[in-house]
Amino acid sequence: MIAPALFWLIARGKLSGAVAIGLVTVALVVVVVSTFAVVTTYIIERFHTGIRSSGYGLGYTTAVIVPAFYAFYQEGLATVMPYELTPLVFLAVGGLLIGLGAYIGPETRDVDLGAPAAKADGDLLYGSMVGLPYSGRPLSLEGEARARDH
Repeated sequence: MIAPALFWLIARGKLSGAVAIGLVTVALVVVVVSTFAVVTTYIIERFHTGIRSSGYGLGYTTAVIVPAFYAFYQEGLATVMPYELTPLVFLAVGGLLIGLGAYIGPETRDVDLGAPAAKADGDLLYGSMVGLPYSGRPLSLEGEARARDH
């Protein structure tokens, strides 16, 4: 909850002098942007090596869809608060969501990501993510037809 406080200081003009504004701005950027270094690494570690590239791409790309509409959210929030303070809400909600994701996500520290995942009977998602099963079978109509014929 440091980022909203730092943004509030800047947005409300509570600082005087270029040095103070510069230092608080740098602190705000460090607090907000530094979390993404950890998030990127965590997303990569969530997927086994066989599908890591696809899993990372899908996870990272879909995570930017909802925030892409922030301008519309700001307009809506501006009906109940000053427009220049609407980023405070995004910083607070974003921080809470990152914290929640870190809390509910599985630990990947001691996981051998190169080892095959444990198979769950009949589950088509065996091996996809650390802690989640995946069948590892290629999904194709051709392969399914061959399996039925034999």
